[in-house]
Amino acid sequence: MVENSGNKTIKVLGGTNFAREACPVPYYLIVEDDLDVNVTALEIILENKSLQNGSIWCSNPVQKPRVRREGRWMVPTDEFEQEYFPPYCANGNYILSKITSTVLYKSALITENFRFPDVHLTGYFKS
Repeated sequence: MVENSGNKTIKVLGGTNFAREACPVPYYLIVEDDLDVNVTALEIILENKSLQNGSIWCSNPVQKPRVRREGRWMVPTDEFEQEYFPPYCANGNYILSKITSTVLYKSALITENFRFPDVHLTGYFKS
C-alpha cells in the first residue's frame, strides 16, 4: 500500500476492528507506537471504572481546534469546509471500552474517510 494521508486512518480502523474481534477484553488502549505508557497511571484510570458507561478517556482532549489551511497539517476547504474540527482525542492516546470501540468503528465506516485518524475516530463520536 502506498503511503498517503488517508492510509493512516484505514490502518487505525483495521487495528480497531482486529482488536474488537480478536481480543476479548473490556478496554482498548490506543497509543502511538513511539510513546511510553505509564502502567501505574493506566491501572488507576481503569480501576476508576468510569469507562464502563461507553465513554472515552483522552490523554490530550482538544475542544475547539482550528483547521489549518497551510503547512504540514493543512486541510483544503474542499476536504473539510468548517473553520474548526469537532472536539477530539489528539495524538492517538486514548482508552475505549469495548462498547465504545464498536460504536466508533461502525460510525467511522459510514463516515467519509478523513486523513487524520484521531479526528475521524473520536471527533465525530457522539455518546
